[in-house]
Parts: sequence; C-alpha cells; structure tokens
Amino acid sequence: MQPIVDLVRGKEIDNSLNTLRFLPQKGAKMLHKILQGARKQVLHKEENEKTKKNSFFYISKIKIDRGSISKKIFIRAKGSADTLRKVNCHLFLSLSKEEKEK
Repeated sequence: MQPIVDLVRGKEIDNSLNTLRFLPQKGAKMLHKILQGARKQVLHKEENEKTKKNSFFYISKIKIDRGSISKKIFIRAKGSADTLRKVNCHLFLSLSKEEKEK
C-alpha cells in the first residue's frame, strides 16, 4: 500500500479519490473507501456548523505502518506443509483545511 499512499499524499481529497478510482490494486480500493468516509464526515461536520465557505480539504498526513501477521498452516503431500501469511497494516490519516479565496 505504500506506493498507493505516495500517490495521494498532499493532494486534495476529490483529486485523490478520482486517482484511486482507476487504480487496479486492492489497496487502492480500500483506501478509496476510507477517504470517502473521511470526506463525508468532514462535510457533515461543516453542515452542522452552518459554515458555507469555499474550502478544500487536503491530505496533510497519511502514514502506513506494519500491523499484525496471521499465519495459517496448510498440510501438503508427502508430509510437507505450506504457510499462508496474511499481513495487515495500520493507516493514519490527517486532513487539513485550506480556504480558497476568489
């Protein structure tokens, strides 16, 4: 997921959502859903505060850390075994608001 995160770091949310929509990786689809949820939360918060300004939200910080690894053993022929490793990651996302004046 690190190369996908590098594509959207520092960009506006709408532009990064558009970029992630057309990437074929599974991580891009997961990050797209997370950014959509963050965008909806921010817009809902603005509606509650009754502030209608021309504001754009940018991804100020986004960081991927290694998470837990779950292992599963598959028993194979002739007494051998294979290990399936599922690697998880932790995502930290921070948005900043920059107002655009006309």
